[in-house]
Amino acid sequence: MLSRMAGFGQKRTYVENALLSELSHKHITMNPSLSIAANGHVTLEFGDYDSVAYQQVCGKLENELGFSRQGDTVAGLDEGISPSFLRAELEISSGWDNWSGSYLLANSNAGDEILRLLYAELM
Repeated sequence: MLSRMAGFGQKRTYVENALLSELSHKHITMNPSLSIAANGHVTLEFGDYDSVAYQQVCGKLENELGFSRQGDTVAGLDEGISPSFLRAELEISSGWDNWSGSYLLANSNAGDEILRLLYAELM
């Protein structure tokens, strides 16, 4: 699974950045979904590429939960892989595709629990 390429590689304008900043403290109204992926672990799908909800969750992983990003971005025609979120031995994969939009994918039971908690905060 990976996301849509619409807007990939484009820089945000000053107005777009200001809007995202303004929205960052408001309740998220997007409709992300939680499901079990082929690897048997939880995936949190955001429906759109680089949505506000996705940006907020990524910010929480890095700024509040102590994860760091590691790896490269690999972009394909209709899917891509983003740097993973790592904390000690815990990894949450990140990417996008035309069907799921941006997504986060757990690789362990601990990752499953984190994604479930993040999903609950979004709802």
